[in-house]
Parts: sequence; C-alpha cells; structure tokens
Amino acid sequence: MICKGLPPEGSGTKLLPRVAPDFGTVRGVMQGVCKGMSELYVVGGSLRSSLFRELPEWNSCKKAVIVKVNPPAKTAEVLVEYDSPDDAVPPDSPAILFKSATVADDKLYVCTPTEVLVYKLPGFELLHYVSLPCFNDLHHVRPSVEGNILIADTGLDMVLEVTHQGKVLREWSVIGEDTWKRFSRDIDYRKVPETKPHKSHPNHVFQLGDEVWVTRFDQRDAISLTRPGRRIDIGVQRPHDGQVIGDWIYFTTVDGHLVVANRHTLQVEEVFDLNTIGNEHELVLGWCRGVAVMERHKVWVGFTRIRSTRFKENLLWAKQGFETRKKATHIALYDLTSKKCLDEIDVEPYGVDVLFSVHNATRDPAKGTHPDEVRATAGVTVQRRMSIGKAAKDAAKKVFVKSGAFRFAHKLAAPAAVILRYHSIQDRPDQYADTIGCDSIHATSIFERQMEMIAKGFSSVSMDDIALFLKGEKSLPQRAVAITFDDGYKDNVRFAAPILNRFGIRGTFYVLVDAVDRSKAPWYCLLRHAFWTARNPKWTDPTTGTVHNLTDSRAREAAFLDAAGICAKSSAAAREELVQNATRSLEPEPFPNESDLMMTWDDARTLAKSGHFVGSHTMTHPNVAQVSAEDARRELTDSKLKLEKELGEAVKHFSYPHPALNPQWNETTLKITDELGYATAVTTTVGAVRADARALAIPRTYIPRDESDFLWHIERTLLFRTGAA
Repeated sequence: MICKGLPPEGSGTKLLPRVAPDFGTVRGVMQGVCKGMSELYVVGGSLRSSLFRELPEWNSCKKAVIVKVNPPAKTAEVLVEYDSPDDAVPPDSPAILFKSATVADDKLYVCTPTEVLVYKLPGFELLHYVSLPCFNDLHHVRPSVEGNILIADTGLDMVLEVTHQGKVLREWSVIGEDTWKRFSRDIDYRKVPETKPHKSHPNHVFQLGDEVWVTRFDQRDAISLTRPGRRIDIGVQRPHDGQVIGDWIYFTTVDGHLVVANRHTLQVEEVFDLNTIGNEHELVLGWCRGVAVMERHKVWVGFTRIRSTRFKENLLWAKQGFETRKKATHIALYDLTSKKCLDEIDVEPYGVDVLFSVHNATRDPAKGTHPDEVRATAGVTVQRRMSIGKAAKDAAKKVFVKSGAFRFAHKLAAPAAVILRYHSIQDRPDQYADTIGCDSIHATSIFERQMEMIAKGFSSVSMDDIALFLKGEKSLPQRAVAITFDDGYKDNVRFAAPILNRFGIRGTFYVLVDAVDRSKAPWYCLLRHAFWTARNPKWTDPTTGTVHNLTDSRAREAAFLDAAGICAKSSAAAREELVQNATRSLEPEPFPNESDLMMTWDDARTLAKSGHFVGSHTMTHPNVAQVSAEDARRELTDSKLKLEKELGEAVKHFSYPHPALNPQWNETTLKITDELGYATAVTTTVGAVRADARALAIPRTYIPRDESDFLWHIERTLLFRTGAA
C-alpha cells in the first residue's frame, strides 16, 4: 500500500492540542543547564493494558506517539497519536508504535513495524507513506544522500533503499547471505507477527559520506553495507543508535553505555557507562535507545522501563532484582565532560511507555534544517569549529605522546604486542589507485618514517616471537610491534624490504600463492580496475539482475563492492568466470604492467633468506568463512604445500583474506588451520595481542598515515584495545 500526501485510509493519525501536563515527576539539577536544552521530540508508543498476563512484544503497544518536551519550561505536548490501518499489520492486537526516527530538512522520517511515514515539520503534515510486503519489525528510517529512504528491516535482517513512492532500489543482507533463501517474496511479512530469533537484528542506519552503514545488535558492531569489510567493533554490549555528528559517531548500547567512535579511523575513542552517572541508588536505568547530541558534550539519552521478554539473553546485562528496582521510561541529560546527570524527565505520563528515539526539535531558521542531519556538511562555521577542535586534539596527542606518560603506563601493563597490517608500499600511490586501491597503499616516504619510529621508540618482534609468547614459551619486550604485509605485491620486495633491513626489523609477508605462481594480478585488482576504468557505463549484477549505472565514482564503488561480495563467497573457478564476464562487459582500459604487480618465487626466497618470514594468504583470496568447507580446506592446504615446496622450509604463519563480507573466519577454519600445523593465523580484527589471544585468530590493526595519529594509535592499542578474537 502506497499513499502520498495524505494519511492512508483507515489509519488514525491525530494531531493533538498542545497541553502542559503536570511535571510532578521531573527530576534534575536545573541550575546552569538551560543553555543548550532545546525542545525535544520523543518518539515511541503506548502500551496496552492487560489485567491477567503480560502481553508479548508483538501485541504490546496500542498506538504510536510523538511527544514534544520543553525541559526549561517544564511543559510537554502530545503532538501525534497514530493507529496503523488493518491491511498493514498482523491480525489480533498488533503492536502499533513508532520506532526510531530521523529529522532532516524540516521533515521527520519515522516508521512503525510495517510502515514508513514522512511528516512535514513543524505541523506534522503527512507527506509520504510507504508500506511494502517485505516490511517486518522495521526499526529505523532515514533519508539517503541521494534523496531516497533507507530502512532497517529488522525482521528480515536487511536494509532497504526505496523511493518515496515505494519502489525498492537496493537490498542489503546485513549477514552477507541471500535474504530470499531464508525468506519468501511470496509472503506478506506485514501480516507475520514476528520472525525471531533474528540472526543479526539490524537497528539503526546511518551514512558516512556516501557509505551506508548499519548497527547490528547480535554482532555488537556497525558495518558498511556499500564497502564490505569496513566495521566498527562496539563490543561493550548490543548497540542500538548510530548518530553521526561531525567527526564522531554516537552509539547507545542496550545496557546504558554511550560509545563514541571516530568516523575516520572507525575506532572507538570513548565509552561512557551511564549507569554510574547520577545513579546513587543503583537502579536499572532501562533499555537504552535514543540519543540527541546537544551543544558541546551534552547529550539526551532515552531509556525504556525494563519488561519481560522470552528472549532472556537480551536482558542478561540487567542486574538481579530489577523487578523492584527499575526506572520508568524516561529521558536524561548528561554532561559527558563533568560526568553528571543534569536532568531527568519521565515520559510515561505523556503516553510514551516504549521509547525509541529522541531528537532536537529546535529549528534553525537560517538554514531551514534540523540538527539530526550530518553536521559535517552543516556549514562553514561548524567546519571551522571542527577543524579547530581537531587541531587542538592533534596537538594534545603530540604533547601526550612526547610526555613519556605512555612509557610509564606500559611498565605497569600486562605484556602485549601490536601487529601492523600493510599491503602495498609505492613511490607513487596515485598510479595504483585503480588497481590496488588507495586505502591499501602507503607512500614509501611515510612507510620509511614509520619504521624509523618503530625502531627508535618500540621493540620490533616477529610472528615467531608472538607464536612463542602465546604458547607461554617466551616473554615479550615492552611496547612490542610486529610488521606484516598481505597479498605479496612486488613493491614489498622493491621498497619495503630494504627499509626493514636498514632498521633491523623482521617482517612477515603473506603471499597470495596462485597470483605469484602465475604472475597474474589478484581477482580483486582486476575487478577494481574494470569498474574504475570502465568504458561501458552499465553493469548487471548476475545474481539479482540489478542494473548499475556507473555514472560517477560513488556508483562505480558501490557496484565494485557488490561484485566483490559475490566473488568473495564463490569458488575459485566461479570467481574467475565472474571477473572475466565483468571485464568483458565493462570494457575497461588495458590493465597496466600486470606481470610486474606481484612478487616472484625468487623474490619470496630472497625475503626468507634475508631473515623475514613468508606466510600463506590462501591460493586465490576468497573469504574462507563464506565458501564451502571443502573449498576452504583446499585454499588453506594447497597454498601451504606450494609455499613449502618453493621455499624449501616449513610455513608456519597464515593471514585470513578479507575481500568482503563478515565473518572472515569461523570454527571450521580454526580447525583446518590447527590440523595443518599453522603456529599463527592473523585477522583484520582490530586489537592488541595479549596472552589470552587465540593463536589462530590473532587481531591486527590498521595503520594511520599521519605521524601523531600513528604513534597515538599504537600506544592506545597496546594499553587499552583487545581484539574480538
């Protein structure tokens, strides 16, 4: 059902008179906090009452509600009450509530479990309405940068991009599998009360530039859907919101943590436990979701009263005895700098029993926008403020690193090592942007400076040292750092190895065996080159029939990533055919110097004779956790045997490829690597190596190019970060 401009017939949207109920339940410290305390939209639903039993989640709410709260004035307005039409919901008392919304361009985008509604602000005129058979347990909706609508379709573990008229443009499975092998296009999922248990439970969609991201409840992370492999490990608990404000992403977790990550490095920078702020009586705050970032370090956070669920694992974080020590559904204002709770407002008196999102309702008349929009593009003033803030932070990093504080802390910390993950080292990185990709290349001058800093300020160790450390047979020096390279590019021998030799650093080079053996570019380099130099502006996805128009760099990157996702889970033969077909279809420019891209067997032997280590990176670079167990075993076994034959020595170290999709390793691959006798296997999971790490799923870390960021990142990782392995 698609309606535009008017509420759907049979629905019950009510725009209510402005009221100011008694704020007898308002609690807080109001002195000095009115500045920055704008009016707020609070989005959620009202519960049904039941005298004899607690209703299941899919029957619990009777109406969707939007309330506007004015904290300084101590007033509130119930703006909208909404009742879904019968043809868009399951029979027998369906749950009717608003899930998480987004405010942008004087519009409020909001969803019920089966509908998307777009309201014009401030009068809440309904502009667009979309309800599709594939909608089930929607959790969040937002506009895309292209002007369409992005939807977290939680019941089907996927994210959708649709037009305002309801045409589906794209579908992303958040677990890297074909959604329609598990579900059926013939079923109207609006009529299905629930599809739990979910495999992932996507909660919140956000964008970093052109990239589409989503938070995943069960995996405790956020992942890029348009650039597979990019991930933010939230870790603390299961996440809900992902609000992008300038350089930062604010995540809530259900147990009451606020996690702040850097949008550029994709690393968590701060974690705030809200349970310890202004909670002297140690009450359970509630199910935490909804965050509105106000000025500076002040944030409003929403909490929903804890109630029973048959999925008990979702409440394991709640303290024992919560039945008598639970807070009502409320919003709270926190000052993250002073670690104080400045204000707290119960919203149950205004009909919000279940709260999903909180939004700054104050309109900026100069811009005609609302503050939910990504502030990185909010104007010159904000950009200048951010630039000044970043410069100040960079300066503080340099001072702190040079102060010796980290060195003192390392003396008190448990032994650990950081493994740096490089790919390609080039004098002219721009010449390889269309083949290897800029993200995988470090300039020779930058690499040389980084190795100089490692040699002077840290203790370089090898993968052999780390293997012995994890077996308990060798201790690590303080500030231990290991250097690794993936893929086996020729430049590793030409540029990287001489620099390592000069500084006395022993690196580990993980070789893609088939590419080296055949002097052939890896499939992902061929595929990238095909999309980025394509002369045919169209590509048809062979698995879905979707036609991609390669009109700009964003479209080319998205199509390339889709194709890489298909290849990553295909057999070697199928993958090669897919790449050949794509290349023929796209008509790219000739691939430059393919025979000189990868190292030779003589190069690999030279590295080994020079004291470096040569390890396996599989035969053909699939995601071994996504292919069949038979293919995974073949990739791991054949590559090891071929390397040992060419090198004349045992190969003890392995690196998991991660071309696309998650996860990149699983229990099957752990078993195979163990049976083959590998001493270590490294991943792309970010973290330090500690004594309790699994030797066959070792975390590594990315490498910032900026000098102060490079040092800061290594120091922090050594002290604080633990990989998910």
